[in-house]
Amino acid sequence: MVMPLNKSERKMKKNMEETYGKRRGEAMFYSLEAQGKTSSDKNKEKSSKSGYAKGGLVANCGASMKPNGKAKK
Repeated sequence: MVMPLNKSERKMKKNMEETYGKRRGEAMFYSLEAQGKTSSDKNKEKSSKSGYAKGGLVANCGASMKPNGKAKK
């Protein structure tokens, strides 16, 4: 069963079909969608569910921030 496409997905699929041909463009689009690489609202919801930012600076964990590696006394 194919999920309905939103406006941006229809546009992306149409552009891929014009560029690569009907069969190959459609196959490439659906493979990207399966990988979660389309700009759909469904994928945005999945990525924002965790609530945690990736990476970032850890608060003071006791390690020295000086470049020579010596701890503060």
